[in-house]
Amino acid sequence: MNNDTKAAYSWYLALMGMYEDSVYFNKAKAVLQEVKDYPRMETGVYDIIALTEISRGNIAAAEEIIPIIEKINAQNLGEVNANRLLYVKARIFLAQGNYKEALNFINKVITAEQDLMQHSSGGIYYVLKAEILNYLQNFQEAYQIMTELYKKEHDRNTNEYLIARILTQLARSELGLNKTEEAMSHASLVEKILLTKPENATPPQDSKDTELASILAVIGDISAATNNFKEAIEYYETAEKIYRNAYKTNFGNLDNVSYLLLQGVKSSVKLNDKFWYKHGSVHLSV
Repeated sequence: MNNDTKAAYSWYLALMGMYEDSVYFNKAKAVLQEVKDYPRMETGVYDIIALTEISRGNIAAAEEIIPIIEKINAQNLGEVNANRLLYVKARIFLAQGNYKEALNFINKVITAEQDLMQHSSGGIYYVLKAEILNYLQNFQEAYQIMTELYKKEHDRNTNEYLIARILTQLARSELGLNKTEEAMSHASLVEKILLTKPENATPPQDSKDTELASILAVIGDISAATNNFKEAIEYYETAEKIYRNAYKTNFGNLDNVSYLLLQGVKSSVKLNDKFWYKHGSVHLSV
């Protein structure tokens, strides 16, 4: 293969790794070692690898990519490449439960690219910021950001899965502001959208869709907030099964999983459900 073909092949392998199996990532890395004069292609491939590993809960593998991208970015590839790396770092810190550092990095991206809100491609940055703010219990700011973003994306008729991610964080912020009815309305809409995805054609507990797990956790929180603790635990159990399907051996290393299990333990105390209390507590203590 000539240089151009190798560059294109590395991109193809990265996409295969994203949609199929991480084993393709090692092949993509090996091909990249022989590619010359395609720095932006290289960072694109490593960006796919890092973000996919994060989505699978393999945070250690994602962290290994950071210095590689930093070395390539040292060639002054421009603001966009630098900001994508900041986004990856924010995602890693969030997965580790380091909310303040995660917020610091995503704020750097938003400050550097102040027109992000005007483009659908910028929506993911604001969704991530809102998610972090919700974990920090800064619900009012998250609510304001997601309300504005939802209006813009709704007017643009944007991808319904981005809309679902926006509404997930909007619902979580609404719950934090005691807007329970609004939270349930938006959460139910997200659940409906996500259950139409082809990969969710099987029963929810067999899914690997972590976005579905996230909204089920929100609905569980809404149920708990309205004293429907038995229903809350049912939602938490389904969300847990999805997380296990998606994260596999990485299940116990992630902050969103810890949050879910803690919420389940809280509801189990209200119900005097000793099984769920022990189940959640055992995993939280590991």
